[in-house]
Amino acid sequence: MGKDFWANLILCLVLGSILIFAVTKIGSALTPKGLLVGEAQPSAEAASLLKDVVITQYSIIQDRNHKVAADFYIRNNSAQDVKNVHVLCDFFDRQGKYLDREQWILTQTFPSGEEHEAASILASFVNMKDRSKCRITDLELAKDPIFKLHRATGGHGHGESGETGHADSHGGGH
Repeated sequence: MGKDFWANLILCLVLGSILIFAVTKIGSALTPKGLLVGEAQPSAEAASLLKDVVITQYSIIQDRNHKVAADFYIRNNSAQDVKNVHVLCDFFDRQGKYLDREQWILTQTFPSGEEHEAASILASFVNMKDRSKCRITDLELAKDPIFKLHRATGGHGHGESGETGHADSHGGGH
């Protein structure tokens, strides 16, 4: 019994342990909504705002090419502007049996105290029969950008009034 025998034995034991662990965990990983599908958890900054940012109405249709178009009306009742709103929709048949799930990320900014429409199109098949239930699962606070690009109106050497700058502006006389 040489080194190769012991190396193969240890390798087989490790791979066997991993396989046994995977087989015992597959039962809990397979949920009614799919493999390893859990409930969406909001980020820490979004958890307190989710009750104030709501979907007031929505419409989801699928065309003949299986493109899914969704229109969501989002009302932001919070004191802060929000963006990147994650909307999760579950689809059911007439008997209430779960069929499918899809997530949309609405990248526009929703100002505080206002309601806006957001449209999104998916190019994938969604099994949607009769009913759907959509909810907001996460969002981000809309913060001012780190820097803003300022563009002067008169071009190089012109101030905001359009007058030519002095000879010492922009690095001295030319």
